[in-house]
Amino acid sequence: VSVTAAAASEVSFVPDPSSALPGETANVSIWLDSTEGVFSFDAEIHFDPAVVNITDASAGDFPMGFGMGHYGNYVILGGVTSDFNDKPAGHWLIANLTLKAESAGTSPLNFNPSKTYLGNQNGKRVPATWNNGTFTCGEVSPGICCLCCLDCPPGTPCEYNPEIHTQEECTAAGGL
Repeated sequence: VSVTAAAASEVSFVPDPSSALPGETANVSIWLDSTEGVFSFDAEIHFDPAVVNITDASAGDFPMGFGMGHYGNYVILGGVTSDFNDKPAGHWLIANLTLKAESAGTSPLNFNPSKTYLGNQNGKRVPATWNNGTFTCGEVSPGICCLCCLDCPPGTPCEYNPEIHTQEECTAAGGL
């Protein structure tokens, strides 16, 4: 008789990698794919404050007691289910984060494994894989387009190069 161990729950940043231009913000969510019941979470996320700052967080499916503490180069988040019962195995939103791009560079978004965990309503830790993420703050080059043309209606001039109106023109001009 062989016994197959259950897969661990998994926590990830979405999107990953994430990015923004200096001074802009990006919205990043933290998602849980659980293989068993989960009642609570605590997460400590480290980042490079010269590149990015986590400026805000809002609760997902663990809203009771939800909060964020900011400590310079890391934040601490936590919350529990609204009914104080385990969420069943499934896809659950832990939190939505607002990241502000500070200056050009790349920063890890790293969960501190010694202070990041899931718990069930019986007070036991739920095994999980916490996938670290990456945030990139890009530089704006005058005359070169960025991905803004992907979000604009067709024919809208690029705010960085008014001669560009499509993604194809952006690529041909050496943009992103």
